[in-house]
Amino acid sequence: MTGDYDVLVIGGGPAGSVASVAAARSGAKTAVIERYGFLGGSLTAAMVAPIMGFHAGDLQVVRGIPDEIVERMKGLGATPGHVPDPVDFCYTVTPFDYEGLKRVLLELAVESGADLWLHSIFLGADVQDGRVRSVRVWQKDGIKELRAPIYVDASGDGDLCAAAGVPFEIGRRQDGSPQPMTLMFRIGGVDWDPVMRYFADHDSELQHGQGVHPRIDLEWLRNLPIRGFAGFKGLIADARARGEWTIPRDRLLVFEGVRPGEAVVNTTRVPGRLGIRGSDLAQAELEGRKQAYEVMAFLQRRVPGFAKSYLLETPTQIGVRETRRITGDYVLQQDDILRGVKFPDAIACGGYPIDIHDPTSLPQRAPDFSQALTGDVRGLRIGGPQEYFAQGIDSGSRRS
Repeated sequence: MTGDYDVLVIGGGPAGSVASVAAARSGAKTAVIERYGFLGGSLTAAMVAPIMGFHAGDLQVVRGIPDEIVERMKGLGATPGHVPDPVDFCYTVTPFDYEGLKRVLLELAVESGADLWLHSIFLGADVQDGRVRSVRVWQKDGIKELRAPIYVDASGDGDLCAAAGVPFEIGRRQDGSPQPMTLMFRIGGVDWDPVMRYFADHDSELQHGQGVHPRIDLEWLRNLPIRGFAGFKGLIADARARGEWTIPRDRLLVFEGVRPGEAVVNTTRVPGRLGIRGSDLAQAELEGRKQAYEVMAFLQRRVPGFAKSYLLETPTQIGVRETRRITGDYVLQQDDILRGVKFPDAIACGGYPIDIHDPTSLPQRAPDFSQALTGDVRGLRIGGPQEYFAQGIDSGSRRS
C-alpha cells in the first residue's frame, strides 16, 4: 500500500470511518490513516458511550452510513438501537458494545475497498502554493509519503490542518482554557433494582433532565430498554466532607450497558490539560485513572446496587472534549445558533444540545459546507466535530 490516492483520510474515528467508506463507495481510491489497530476513535479508543444526537424530537436527523452502522450492530446484538435518553438530556441515545462497533467499522471499510493504514501515525504535510501536495506517515518499517488531490482531516484535533498552516483557536477566548477531559470506564455486577428503589425514596438525589421527554419519572425510567441516571449529589457531598471524594464533579453519570449488569461510568473530570500537548496527555491519563479508581471505590461503598460491582475495562486513551477549532471559510456565530439560521449549503444535521463543561471542571442545526473548507489551503476538508470552527456556545454542541 504505497503511492497515490484520490482521497486520503487522516484519522479513523467516527468521522474518518464514515468519510472513507463514502469516498471508496463512490469509486475513489481511498486510504484512511489510523494510529490504533482498530477504527472508531473516541467511541472505541476512549469508550465514549452511548452515542447521542441521532434524533431531534421524533425526527431522526442522522441517517446514511452512521445509521447503517447501527443497523449492522443490531444484527450482531451489539446495540438495541436508538432508545429514549434515560437522563433526559438528548432525545435518544444509542448504547453499543465496543467490540461490536470495532467489528462493524472494519468490515464496512474493507467491503468499501478503502485501504486501511492501521498502526500509522500522521507526521506532517508538504504544502506548496496553498495546496497540500503530500503527507508523511510513520509506520514501524519507516516513514511513507502519500499523495492525493483531496485530503480529509478527521484526526479530531485538526492535526493536518495545523500542519498545513490553517489558523485555529483553542479553548475559551479569554484564557485559552479547554473543557476538561474524562476517562470513561465500564463496570459489571450492577443491580439496578436497588438503584431505582433508592431514587423512589430519595427523589432529590435523582437529577431530572431538561424536559426533553414529556414524561420522566421512576416508572418511565424503569421501563426503558436502557436505564441510567445523573445524581447522588447528596452522597457525593457527604463523601467530599469526609475526604472520600476529591474529584471536581458533584454527581455521578451512569448508563446501563448492552449486557445485563454492565454499565458505563462518565464521572471523572481532568481540567487544565491540553489534548495536543504530549506531557498534558500523559498527566491526564494518570489523573483520570486515579479518579476512576476513586469513583469505583465510592460506587462499591456508598451507592445502592453497586456493592458487588467491579471494574471491567478502562479505555485505550482518555476522552478529550476540546482541542483545535479550525477557522473555516465562514465562522459560525452564537447568534446563528440562537436564531436557528439555516444555510443553503448545509451538509449535516445533529440533535445534541449545547453542552459546555466548565474548564475548571439546539436541535436540527446543520453545519454548512463553507465551515468544512479551510480557506487558504485548497483540497483540504475538515471531518471531525472538534475541528469545526464555531464561536462560543456551538462548539459545546458540535463535538457530539
